[in-house]
Amino acid sequence: KTSVEGELIVDRYDNTATLSSEGREPVDLNAHVTVQHGGSYVEKGGKQNGNVIDWNVAINAGQSKVSDAKVIDQQQANQ
Repeated sequence: KTSVEGELIVDRYDNTATLSSEGREPVDLNAHVTVQHGGSYVEKGGKQNGNVIDWNVAINAGQSKVSDAKVIDQQQANQ
């Protein structure tokens, strides 16, 4: 049983389960799972649309627990 509650979500989790039965040697079973958008906390992109730029910001696509987040976007002088 694996829980990532309250954790930063990463792109891959490895796991080992041990199967045991009386009178037999235990057997380890290894597996992994990948998480879509794991490890992605913020991404910014944009497209020019005539004389303006349409910006987009993806925040917490991996669905990690985030507290007190703040986004500050400062334009450069030539923008």
